[in-house]
Amino acid sequence: MLGRDAADLIGKHIWTEFPEGRGQKFHLAYEQAMAEQRPVQIREFYPPWSRWFENRIYPSAEGLSIFFTDVSKEVEVQQELRASNERLRALAARLDAIREEERRVIAREIHDQVGQALTALKLDVGWLRSRAAGPDAAAIDERARAAEALVDQTIETAQRLSAMLRPAILDDIGLAAAIAWQARDFQQRTGVTCDLNLPDTGPTLAPAIALALFRIVQEALTNVARHARAAHVHIGLTVGAEGVVLMVADDGRGVTAEELERSTSIGIIGIRERALAVDGDVNITGLAGRGTTVTVRLPAAAVPPV
Repeated sequence: MLGRDAADLIGKHIWTEFPEGRGQKFHLAYEQAMAEQRPVQIREFYPPWSRWFENRIYPSAEGLSIFFTDVSKEVEVQQELRASNERLRALAARLDAIREEERRVIAREIHDQVGQALTALKLDVGWLRSRAAGPDAAAIDERARAAEALVDQTIETAQRLSAMLRPAILDDIGLAAAIAWQARDFQQRTGVTCDLNLPDTGPTLAPAIALALFRIVQEALTNVARHARAAHVHIGLTVGAEGVVLMVADDGRGVTAEELERSTSIGIIGIRERALAVDGDVNITGLAGRGTTVTVRLPAAAVPPV
């Protein structure tokens, strides 16, 4: 492979014969194995042969025994798998962006068109009730009041659906306010107490990052409601020069290691994928009987300069 005669190399020192290798990864691993007297294993690409090799270096009293294994096929498969995963993630991110845009449009239509139509209908019912006369006036008034109550309920439902699809507060006021709104709604629906530690002010995060973190909070709270059997949830958010940290912790039963790795744990997978889409890192831990903690960290690059 090196273009040298094996017999000529016997009894000579490797770095005297191949000085061009000094300072490279293999040379450093060689020196490390000698100094620490423990085996060292590295995987390295060799440009002269366009091949990947796995090098296993074993120290002994006599010196070093070094084994080279061509792992090019294995590395190529791994690289193709990584590329395939990246393509799938890009596709998932694109589909998610399309869904978010659809949610935004539907939420606006519900709020503007349906909401306005229901409000106008309520006014018309009120007008008819105010002009009801004759022997059926009482019955008409009763039916009209029932219709008004039904319209009020429908307006409330339309507002709630609009907010669930895409809370306008996220775009208008920001992530902290949207998380606070979501926590209040969650507490009202489930009875689980929410404790918040959110910034009053701070840098405005990019829309994609704010949306990803908000959806992670929603998913985490959904998991709490479905699985945790918790009585209390703490939600914390810090945004600073060092980056962004989001934490959702409950005092429920605690997620298990098996559940974290289960392919059917769609909520956990969704949290990880959303964080990965904005270059975030996720840590999910559970203690039996003491709860689950979801921590998402984003690098300093996620925070725009003030």
